[in-house]
Amino acid sequence: MPNLVLPAASLAVVVFAILSIILPGVFIWAGLKVIGRDRGIIRCGIANFAALVFAFLIGSLVTFTFLSPFGPLLFFVTYLYVLKVLLDVSFVEAVAATIVASLIVLAIGLAIALVFGTWMVFFIPRPQPLHF
Repeated sequence: MPNLVLPAASLAVVVFAILSIILPGVFIWAGLKVIGRDRGIIRCGIANFAALVFAFLIGSLVTFTFLSPFGPLLFFVTYLYVLKVLLDVSFVEAVAATIVASLIVLAIGLAIALVFGTWMVFFIPRPQPLHF
């Protein structure tokens, strides 16, 4: 009997890599393209993933200190600083790229909601009342 666990695990790793590195890298890459910087999609994705991991570690350390109320702000500033360093851009460009990437994600989400909302309103039949 063949061992099917390893191919299934490798498929899960590939899907995880695509979802966690390449897809967010596309949004950061698009944000950088809008502000006039040219970086690779893979570089943007890896920088985004590394910035998130580093900011998570810093945020986790701050959780149990007196700086805990400032944790979200510290997390975001740490994320932007690491993104700035890894992508070799200025801090303002990192903020602008992050805002543009967030607006792109928002626009895609609104478009998907509009399409599926329209589909549900016009193409799903209404339930019929039950008669006893």
